[in-house]
Amino acid sequence: MKKITVILLLSAVILIFSACGSGSSKNKEKREEGTIYGRCYENGTCNEGLTCDTENNVCIRDNGQPENDSDNTDSTSDNDSDIAPATDNGDSADDSDDSTPEEDGPDTEVTVKATSFGNICTGQEEECFDNENDLKKCPAEGSDFYGQDSQYAAKGLCVPQKFSIDRTVKNEKIVIDENTGTQWQYTIPEEEFYLEDAEEYCENLVYGGYSDWRVPYLIETVSLFRDSQINWKYFPLPESESVAYMWSRNFVGNFLVSIFMGDTITQYDRENTALIRCARGDTLMKLSYPATAKAANNDLIVRDSATDLIWQYEYVSGKTWQEALEYCENLEYAGYSDWRLPNKNELFSLEYSGYLYYGSATTFPNTPSLTFWSSTTAPQYYYESSLKRDHAFSVDFATTELIHSSKSQKNSVRCVRHPSKPAINNEPSAEKSVTIGNICTGIKKCYKTPLYEDVATGALFQSSEIPCDYGEARGQDAQQAAKGVCLPQSFSIEDTSVENEKIVADNNTGLQWQQTISEGIFYSEADKYCAELNYGGHDDWRLPTIQELASIIDNSRVAPSMDTDYFPDSNVPDGDQGFFFWTSSPYTGTDNHYTWCISFNSGGIYEQQKNSRNFVRCVRGEKLAVNSFKPLVKKGDLVIKDTLSGLVWAADYTGTLYWTEALAYCNDLDYAGYTDWRLPNKNELLSLVNYDKIEPTSDFPELPIEQLWSSSPFDDSYYDSDYSFLEAFTIRFRMGYSSFDSVTSPLLFAICVR
Repeated sequence: MKKITVILLLSAVILIFSACGSGSSKNKEKREEGTIYGRCYENGTCNEGLTCDTENNVCIRDNGQPENDSDNTDSTSDNDSDIAPATDNGDSADDSDDSTPEEDGPDTEVTVKATSFGNICTGQEEECFDNENDLKKCPAEGSDFYGQDSQYAAKGLCVPQKFSIDRTVKNEKIVIDENTGTQWQYTIPEEEFYLEDAEEYCENLVYGGYSDWRVPYLIETVSLFRDSQINWKYFPLPESESVAYMWSRNFVGNFLVSIFMGDTITQYDRENTALIRCARGDTLMKLSYPATAKAANNDLIVRDSATDLIWQYEYVSGKTWQEALEYCENLEYAGYSDWRLPNKNELFSLEYSGYLYYGSATTFPNTPSLTFWSSTTAPQYYYESSLKRDHAFSVDFATTELIHSSKSQKNSVRCVRHPSKPAINNEPSAEKSVTIGNICTGIKKCYKTPLYEDVATGALFQSSEIPCDYGEARGQDAQQAAKGVCLPQSFSIEDTSVENEKIVADNNTGLQWQQTISEGIFYSEADKYCAELNYGGHDDWRLPTIQELASIIDNSRVAPSMDTDYFPDSNVPDGDQGFFFWTSSPYTGTDNHYTWCISFNSGGIYEQQKNSRNFVRCVRGEKLAVNSFKPLVKKGDLVIKDTLSGLVWAADYTGTLYWTEALAYCNDLDYAGYTDWRLPNKNELLSLVNYDKIEPTSDFPELPIEQLWSSSPFDDSYYDSDYSFLEAFTIRFRMGYSSFDSVTSPLLFAICVR
């Protein structure tokens, strides 16, 4: 059995219970031996820490502590979720003891947070099924029908529902979703409404002391279902209703309904009527933006920034439900073997990826208009005398509906996994050395950041300098540099015995630079130029890498973007506004007519045709190291430490942000026990790049093939002193471009460093 240690970062965790024999309750039971946690597997085993009571076929934990089996609807919390986890006091934020990380050994660890409705359990708990019936025992790993919804829910790969009741106003209870913060009307009208009347009802509703009620989003309604029906304890329907249709809406304005008996989602004629339950608060959906990355074996994976789930880019078709379970359980893809068939909430979450921006059913890549399987068995069909469980939930990506499909039907399959903490090796850390990530960019100014109304219009935002000690400058490059997070550039001149052949020594990296530069030459001549160069009494010159050449960029200057006191031959020649310099870093794209250059006009990194005439400045000394990544688990979160630069990176990233939002995201991040995260400057971000690779151009684990923000602003006024607007440096990790983008540009990603 795959061994997975699960940490649920919530205020409570749910226990999975057993229903023994026909008619047994799903509520918790007290046993003298311990607590019931679920059914035993076929081979008589249970999850780690539990033992099998073979007489009753249930898993128990021998803790000697009886359970509180009260189940009062008016309790202030869901009695199915009232066991609080032990407090993790852990170690300090100091990570100097990398040789003994918090978590080590061969096991993997998964952290699950309720950041989107796709993280919330479906409520299908201890039951497992074959193609028709409820199985008495859930199958063991490797057996037929292993990998069902309830089995992975028992391992903690989703967050259990948790509700509480607010009784501030008498007879007007409010149900609070403790995972998402959404608040719900408890008592709803008995009559059904037309759509327009339902909207008006919520807009005018004063209930529980609030007047900001609204029609709920469809995904919010979906998160309320518990197994095959609504959680009646918290969301009762009028007594007159047996099959209930409930108005919901999606993000582009068209309205759908949930069928509350059977938990399906279907489009609905606006001329019909349905019940309405109003909601308030921010929608529980964190905006989802699928990011594609290349993993092992050149396989593509897609990470959903809302749920943090990792999806198989490829999909297969023509599978029955049993075949779909087996396919994902046996899948070896992208270097992972812990793939599984997604539950219905996870699968349905793909319908709404990128919905707020694009207004289409899904922006998830490589998704055809086909029906895909989930691992969740559908409810019994009560109109059939046999009461078979021969249907499972599926999502029709042609109609955006959540439906029931016969388990014998041939549908498509896309597997999912949750990011796990890799096994930690205890190899000695590499000796810390100076890399491009340790060198300051030279930027010394901070700028006013745009307000939301500024970016919402899409208009260019004018540059406006502010003091770096202003709160608005928090997290910007210059403010962080003033705190000493990087090494200021430090050069010295070494006079040589050869006249007019001075050498510039970099006191940080130890590299030595040719002070003069070549004429404009083709790329084919660049390497030869340095190899044959005899300058300053040395003949061991070479063509620099991108990171080496970037280490002498001074981004406080433009045209040229370097310190002319040390590099006086760097004035931009007339008619050559690019002022490009060749590097030895290969261009790994499909077109071998290009290679990488640095523009010392702006400090950006671009590809250039090899038949262009560009300049060369040669370097000597040991090649500058780039990075050496080591995974560490701190406070249950995965961080990646660069043992060369000493920088520590959050393994998580987020997407679709404006520059202001990216700064705030890192400034406010509380992750792995640290609160001193920041948006990386341009050079720190550049230290993640490996120009020998492509898609992504990095060895950083699961880095998205996207454009990432840096904290380094770029004042565009040098183009036109009468018309300046604020930009910020970015790197696109599909290929490795480093340029700049307007701070009002959306859809860029952020990763944080400390």
